[in-house]
Amino acid sequence: MSGVPLHMEKFIMAAILSLCYLVPGLSGQDATVRGKVTDPGGQPIQGATAVLLNPADSVMQFFSVTDAYGAFQMQARHGDSLLLQVSFLGCRTYYEEMVLDKGETDLGTIVLEEGQQVLEEVIVSEDRIPIRIKGDTLEYDAGAFQTKPNATVEELFQKLPGVQVESDGTVKTQGKEVQKVLVDGKEFFGDDPKIATKNLPAEAVDKVQVFDKKSDVAEFTGVDDGVRDKTINLSLKDSHKQGRFGNISAGYGDQGRYRGKTSLNQFSKKTRLSFIGSTNNINEQSFSFSDYLRMNGGLGGFGSGRVRIEIGGEGGMALGGLQNGINTGFGAGLNLTHDFTEKSRLQASYFFNGLKNVLDEDRQSQEFFPAGDLFSTNLTDREQHRYNHRLSMRYELDLDSTQQVRLSGQFGFNNFDQQLFRDDLTSDDQEALLNASDREQGLDGNENSWNLQGSYLKKFNAKTGRFISFSGKLRSGTFEQAGLLNALNTFYESTPALLDTLRQEQLFSRDQVSYEARVSYTEPIGKRKYVELIAEYGNDRSEVIQDVYNLVAAFPEKVLDEELSNAFDQSFARTSAGGRLQQNFKSSQVSVGGKLQRSILNGEQREAASPIRQEFLNFLPFLSMQFDFTTSNHLNIDYRTSVNEPTLRQLQSVVDNSDPLNIYIGNPDLRPEYSHALSANYFSFSQFSGINLFGIVEATYTRNMIVNAKTFDEFFRQTTQPINTPEAWRVFGNFDFGSRLKFLNLRFNVTASTLYDRYESRLNGAPNPIETFNHSYRIRFDNRNKEHFDIALGGQASWQVVQSAASELASSKYRNQSLFIETALTAMKNWRFEQSFRYQNWQGIAGAEGQKTSILNLSVSRYFMDNRLELKFQVMDVLNQNRGLTQNAGLNSIEFVRYNALGRYFMLSAQYSLKKFGNEGPDISIEKL
Repeated sequence: MSGVPLHMEKFIMAAILSLCYLVPGLSGQDATVRGKVTDPGGQPIQGATAVLLNPADSVMQFFSVTDAYGAFQMQARHGDSLLLQVSFLGCRTYYEEMVLDKGETDLGTIVLEEGQQVLEEVIVSEDRIPIRIKGDTLEYDAGAFQTKPNATVEELFQKLPGVQVESDGTVKTQGKEVQKVLVDGKEFFGDDPKIATKNLPAEAVDKVQVFDKKSDVAEFTGVDDGVRDKTINLSLKDSHKQGRFGNISAGYGDQGRYRGKTSLNQFSKKTRLSFIGSTNNINEQSFSFSDYLRMNGGLGGFGSGRVRIEIGGEGGMALGGLQNGINTGFGAGLNLTHDFTEKSRLQASYFFNGLKNVLDEDRQSQEFFPAGDLFSTNLTDREQHRYNHRLSMRYELDLDSTQQVRLSGQFGFNNFDQQLFRDDLTSDDQEALLNASDREQGLDGNENSWNLQGSYLKKFNAKTGRFISFSGKLRSGTFEQAGLLNALNTFYESTPALLDTLRQEQLFSRDQVSYEARVSYTEPIGKRKYVELIAEYGNDRSEVIQDVYNLVAAFPEKVLDEELSNAFDQSFARTSAGGRLQQNFKSSQVSVGGKLQRSILNGEQREAASPIRQEFLNFLPFLSMQFDFTTSNHLNIDYRTSVNEPTLRQLQSVVDNSDPLNIYIGNPDLRPEYSHALSANYFSFSQFSGINLFGIVEATYTRNMIVNAKTFDEFFRQTTQPINTPEAWRVFGNFDFGSRLKFLNLRFNVTASTLYDRYESRLNGAPNPIETFNHSYRIRFDNRNKEHFDIALGGQASWQVVQSAASELASSKYRNQSLFIETALTAMKNWRFEQSFRYQNWQGIAGAEGQKTSILNLSVSRYFMDNRLELKFQVMDVLNQNRGLTQNAGLNSIEFVRYNALGRYFMLSAQYSLKKFGNEGPDISIEKL
């Protein structure tokens, strides 16, 4: 293929090979089945499901849903022996066996009646209806969707129409991200959906139920407060509700690569006990991202203070790694759920996580100035170790039909250490060297925290909808960090060059305590009309001590540096009172209200001339409107106001010199931000036609927004300080459309998003307006019939434009494109072949050349022992091209980052499925008389 770049040629060849596999999955879609469904009176039934099943195992092959006229139509393959199933809630299910001819088959009118139905010689001992609509709940029969042996719930979700699983494991349905995944109505390892989807076996699931979960208050009182969480409940098979089941897997490869994972479950009627464990050095996160976020609280006490916008999105394609570089992770978790009675239950979980991260990084950056740009090169060699313990508990008690109590608590214990070596060079646009820094830094520390939450709710029987609720929160945390800094700084603007040596011990500690209390009273004032009165009080207290000692050879061996040392106490108290008026209609809801909030910010700095005291009085109105045109067609309009106080680090005027060329200092004169936000959110979804439309537009206007100002001294050292800018705008829009391509038996999804930011910073004391545009487009195709072959292919393009008043040339434009194709083939009995290929292209910025990578992964699996044992051989990064790459944009800068990433490796692994149950439930069977 002359004239085609080598990387693109490899992509095209891989795409052709993968598409060759696609042909069997697309061939034969040349038959059409149509019909009409009515009740015995001849009235059309809308929303009935028409499904073509495989008679041998009742696995769904094709499906449709009736429209307002009771009509349905679906594509199928001619020559197949199929079983037609037509069902509607409250009616008898209709069955008919058929072998389709080419062209169109018109079944005429099908009448649904009550009771069990016998058609000719077909008897169905237990109905398997793949999809049902039960009020506001969409229910899938898991057994009707075939998955590979030992598949997880996540892989089951990938088979369900209307459910989308992102590459990071995020689950979306009906255009929204799923916030909760319940198991038989109860939480599983807390509130992270991915723990359930990645660790529970698909074969344990009987039904998958999708619904919008109301708040605890709304479910208990019957007064809809408009709060909704997109939720999926996994209803387990009766056989898996009592017994032991799980999976154990282990793998080892060349270069010492390894991976091990365990998931064990012991369930009974009242008690469920689950254990999960994981260890690997191939950049796979052990459990949930939220656990790692809790661990990231440290290692930032002496950060450089830079604010950056990352647009890379793929994390340098580090093959699933959580952090840049090479990660070794390990951890274990234990979850207990116990029902004392029908009105009393306990859920508790414990996690332990460990992470070792090794990073080698090359960062090229460009700073824009009217007098000439600055170019920097930063080389970093860093090793981190982090360890996290987390215990969480939740207790629910219904005292009686009118009183409810909820108690929960979380406890965390973390420690960490880091060793860093970094070399920095800065030059001007004529390549003249301006300054340099060689830095060695060691850190270690720990963080402990706990929080308790409780609520009490009382309904009054005298009048429906009248109730009172009390809730409170108490949080406490301590953080301690010790660091050693050795740095040699050279400034070439001086003649001769000026050398500055730093040898410091840096000690940092923070103690925080906060509490909140809230009481609300709701009174009905008419038909589906309510008024709520609310009173709240909260206080956040923090104490920070930073002591910096200069290390010297003479006695005493260390001397306190008073300019860099400081102690700061802060208190932010807020009192508010307000109310809201809510009107619920049959298919809509309107809520309007507001509150008056008085805030007092007190700060006292060691040896400061006078303490800081700021007092604010704000009115915070809000408006919410929800329109439910159908069960899957909604429009939400919200207007909100909020106050955001400055952080403790932003307020204290202490110098952070952990990066000697990039100094950070707080600002005690900061004022809280006041924001207005208006959003419109619309989505329409047809579960059976497969068409979804989702759109959101958000606009935010902020007064006194806190942004960072930059100044450079005569040695080109940068100092960053937070300031209030008069006003700032932020506009975000996202559009998502998905549908089916029936003639190819494919589904496609296209997503477009844009983000606009405008605010004013300051550069060397002068106003520096900043405008940022981010645009992204993505398209994806998936085949619908996944029984023997599965494919996903598509691409993404994103780019960013940053305009700054610092220089006419400061407008930076760069983009990133990617193409991908993933296939899985079950060609022979007990064999499965999988491949994934991704081509990515970064445009060069900050003086760096454009980068291109092609990542190809291959694997083959063989199943034994009735599919309970799986042996898998995989080759990751076959072409050995994986490189860590990231593009960033700052206030008046752009940068291009390269870092170490996993290259090619081989791995042989085994997975064994454990099963030991009590009495198993009846199997679904179809027999001929």
